[in-house]
Amino acid sequence: MSSVNSIVTTNLAPAGYTAGGIMENLSKVLKELYPAKADKMMAEGMITEEQLFAAFAFGELEKKAPKIAKAVLSDLKEQFKALKQGGDIRPLFHAMEKAINNTVARGKISSQEGANMIKTAMGMAQLDGKTQWLSARRIKFEDQGSVPAGTTYMDRILAKIADNTAFSAEDLKVAEKRMADLDAKGVTYAPLKNREIKVVHEGAVTPGGATGTTTGSTNVTETTIPVADGSEQTFLADQFGYQPVSAADGNMMIQIPANRALGAVKVEILSSSDNSVIASADVNIQLSNGAKRARFGKKGHEYGDKFNIKISWSDGSTYERTIDDSSKVVKRYISL
Repeated sequence: MSSVNSIVTTNLAPAGYTAGGIMENLSKVLKELYPAKADKMMAEGMITEEQLFAAFAFGELEKKAPKIAKAVLSDLKEQFKALKQGGDIRPLFHAMEKAINNTVARGKISSQEGANMIKTAMGMAQLDGKTQWLSARRIKFEDQGSVPAGTTYMDRILAKIADNTAFSAEDLKVAEKRMADLDAKGVTYAPLKNREIKVVHEGAVTPGGATGTTTGSTNVTETTIPVADGSEQTFLADQFGYQPVSAADGNMMIQIPANRALGAVKVEILSSSDNSVIASADVNIQLSNGAKRARFGKKGHEYGDKFNIKISWSDGSTYERTIDDSSKVVKRYISL
């Protein structure tokens, strides 16, 4: 486990991960690749999307074939080094992809399971808003809004990936083609220390040391946030979604489908009796699949048993939907 002083321990959809589990898997991957500086990389901000991909891919494989996952991890540095020396543009991605494909070939997991592992890891590793891609540059955050004192680098990463979803088959196909095209042009893997991507982090993060976290300890206490119907909810890219108790922070969440996410600026909760505004939230969470989300400060049922949801766009257009039972998840394919 990383020596980072504190971490946010919230459940992350869709893969059923906890923050502690992500931290542990990332630490394992980094300690295989960079044993002398793995903890420093997590504490001081030297993480890449490609490393996050490897952590999630390892985690997915470990669920299905723990013994194989352990062997893959112990061999990861050698495979990574060989691919990097061979000029591979994304050696860590291809090392994990190869390991999963080999596990499929050995009959230990199905081809569908292997494909799902890669799609989940790719989607969960997205931070910079550039979908259908995987960056090998270290992530540098630019804070906006009110960020509590004590918020760590890993807190910021966990907050950014809290709403991520798995890649679609098309997303993965596009990303792999981009890698192949750049590889054909002679673009190679560059040293970590010389490259950065800037990621905007928009406040409202629970800092280390708050309720549900463990401070100064390597034994992480996981906090499970229940969803109203007892399950973790995953919304497809083209679905409107209402979640009364979200997996990321335990409060109400609204998803705007990808086909109408462009220009969506605000979601309001309106009284079902007189249509007055009860609460509002900005649409400020961009998912890797193109959908967007807005988060509220309370659980859905705390706003009433029944209410209306109003989505507003920058061009002045709006959409309203009635939530008849605020305790239940709503998933809908809608024409906006």
